[in-house]
Amino acid sequence: MNTRIKSKIASGFSLFEVLMAVAIIGILVAIVVPVLSGSNRYAVERDRRNAQEMTAVCMAAQAAGLNFVVPGDLPGTVRNILAGGAPANGAFSGQGFRATGLQESDAMRALSYLQINGNALEYTGAGNL
Repeated sequence: MNTRIKSKIASGFSLFEVLMAVAIIGILVAIVVPVLSGSNRYAVERDRRNAQEMTAVCMAAQAAGLNFVVPGDLPGTVRNILAGGAPANGAFSGQGFRATGLQESDAMRALSYLQINGNALEYTGAGNL
């Protein structure tokens, strides 16, 4: 009689190994998804802050007697704010008004949160989302 002893070779993964792999993938997904979804929210908040800063600079300059607003031309108004200026007379004569540290590309992305109303620049807060 020919008897063979069959050796049992383990093939595949054990249940524990599969569960550990699923748990690790779950943890990685839980970390990555909020980071990726938050990038758009960061851009929106950055553009809102830039629009608020440009509005504040424009209003302060108008109070000092310097007008950056170009009626009907929002991009032109923003370029004037970025270029800056100083009133010729008054209490703030020679005092510079401009949005410092703001690049033109960043300022132009903030246009959707701004509007010109009469001779004033206004922050709308709504944007074109």
